[in-house]
Amino acid sequence: MRALLLLAPLLLLTAACRGTWESRLDEIQRAYYSGDLERAEDLLRDRLAHEPDGADADLLRLELAQVLQAGEHYAEASVLLAGVDGRLLVLDYSDAPVDELSRLLYAPDRAQWHATPPERLMLNVENMLNFLALGEWEEAAVEARRARNQLLRDFIPEQRRYASRLVWGLAGVCLELAGSEAEAADCYRDAQAPELERRPGPGEASVLVVVQDGQAPVRVPALIYLWAYDAPHRLQLPALAPRSPGSARVELSIDGSGPAEVPPLLDLGGQAARRYDEEFPRLLAAAALQILPRAWLSQTVERSLHDSDQSDHSARNTWARLGGFMAGELVAETLPADTRCWTLLPARVRAIRLIVPAGMHRLELALHGPAGAEPRRAEWELELEPGGFALVQLSGAVGGGWSPVPAPAPRELTGSAEARQALELLQHPAVTTP
Repeated sequence: MRALLLLAPLLLLTAACRGTWESRLDEIQRAYYSGDLERAEDLLRDRLAHEPDGADADLLRLELAQVLQAGEHYAEASVLLAGVDGRLLVLDYSDAPVDELSRLLYAPDRAQWHATPPERLMLNVENMLNFLALGEWEEAAVEARRARNQLLRDFIPEQRRYASRLVWGLAGVCLELAGSEAEAADCYRDAQAPELERRPGPGEASVLVVVQDGQAPVRVPALIYLWAYDAPHRLQLPALAPRSPGSARVELSIDGSGPAEVPPLLDLGGQAARRYDEEFPRLLAAAALQILPRAWLSQTVERSLHDSDQSDHSARNTWARLGGFMAGELVAETLPADTRCWTLLPARVRAIRLIVPAGMHRLELALHGPAGAEPRRAEWELELEPGGFALVQLSGAVGGGWSPVPAPAPRELTGSAEARQALELLQHPAVTTP
């Protein structure tokens, strides 16, 4: 009992210092969202220099690529993303075997980070934009095909396969510029995005305007309480916390004419929220698996301290029960849920393709926030040749401000519909494949 009391503060301090992934990137996010891209880049490079092959290294490279792209360093951003692409591990929380989820989410040895399918797809989307900005059409087409392959897998439900008009439309633009007309036509058909399927005629050129706006939801630890094995148990789950959705609207003016609204073609935040609702019972089942070793440890500690010659209500046996409870709680505290995620992704992506006469053009974007607030503006001057193409890409969240995400309130789920679904999953678990 004395050892438990002495060990408790140390274990709790260790867990508290580890923090969530989002909080460990606090300084980086503060710099990025305040507009100090150089500082965000320096902080990420420093982190990578200290752990170039660690469990978080590829995720840090994705964050760095996002910072570099926002600063228009497209070539280096594309190299980073291409390097991560070949190594990236993917795990779909909505259908992964519960035991595998449990092992990865609560791994004491800090398991290698696994991307979710939307994060995996966004890697290809971001690299399509990098290569379009660089004018490297063949490389852009390779990324377009990779994105298509991600979406055309047999197990992807149809409503999810065609949920993003941006991915299909952007792939169509890349394949069109690379000269793959048949593939481009297929993508445009699936995109149903006339905003992007616009081609220049004689003496004309096209401009693709892309605004990555807002801050995608992030995973943070949430506390759940369940009654099991004749005792209450506190579990940690990776909850999805919404952040700023971005501008209320984005308006585009060219050569003083307009403005016209740039439409949203990808609602990454909304898609993430809907996926999380599907994932939640499986996440709860994965967390519930952690009750078993904790319950065994609690019972072992309690039995070792229990004195059978004394009554259950004696001071000694009361301390024994408390010791068993504390042992289980300490294990829970030192094995928090894995909340790593790609934090610098946008909440939504807006895009439109313009057909303009060849020559010089002045383009302006206005990002409108709350009513009454002055819109944020950005300007470009472009010189386009007949049949030419240009990408104008803006990371609208840069300079928009940032604040830490608060932890969600604890929830008691004993007997809830989610708990019943989790129990069914535990009674009929999926078989983990090699």
